[in-house]
Amino acid sequence: MICRGCNKKTKLIKAHIIPRSFFKGLNSRELSAKFAMNKVSGPYVKKSPMGVYDKNILCAKCERRFQQYDNYAHDLLINKAHSHVEVKQFDKTVSYFLPSVNYQWLKLFFISVLWRASVSGQSFYSGVYLSQDEEGLAKKLIWSENPGTVDEFSFILSKFDSEEGCCILDPHKDKLYGVNYYRFYLYGYIAYIKVDSRPTPGAFQHLTLTLDGQLNITIRKFHNSSEYSLLQLLLFSQ
Repeated sequence: MICRGCNKKTKLIKAHIIPRSFFKGLNSRELSAKFAMNKVSGPYVKKSPMGVYDKNILCAKCERRFQQYDNYAHDLLINKAHSHVEVKQFDKTVSYFLPSVNYQWLKLFFISVLWRASVSGQSFYSGVYLSQDEEGLAKKLIWSENPGTVDEFSFILSKFDSEEGCCILDPHKDKLYGVNYYRFYLYGYIAYIKVDSRPTPGAFQHLTLTLDGQLNITIRKFHNSSEYSLLQLLLFSQ
């Protein structure tokens, strides 16, 4: 098999796109890791405590390239979630502020998740398809350990206010103020990763990770969300 990383004919491994560590976190908190396929891929729900992997894209050496980014993102977003600074309005927490994020590692984490999803043949990631130029740029940045400019593959993070939001919908394309993004679900977080040459919309500039490592994460009400309604529909259709 040909590795999509080094482009060599070699033995490939079971490579995760969304890191396995995110699902181990779910299990440790006695929550079922559930995947819900949305309308992009077909309506069904299944348990998958180890996540979705693809054994046809990467060799072990290339897969290890992502390890430090995957570990960092899990530690920052999951292990250290309790240390995120709450921002309140009228005594209600409306967002979290992270004052000191490693710009390079977190940015490359999201670029690598996007790239891995794009090259994967798994149906769960069929809603993610980068153009040849986009895929080439993402790979170039990853392999050169370069997070790119602030506007290249910039991302916005939201977080559900309920543990039930840890159910994961398959990623798909989205538009924010006419700008193209891909939406990913990660352990209760929603990541919007920009795949557009146009700049981040002004309304979201304050939510984009800055070069000096400042990040704001907005809070979304899970039970009022379209994701909650979709999950209810899928669960009752079983």
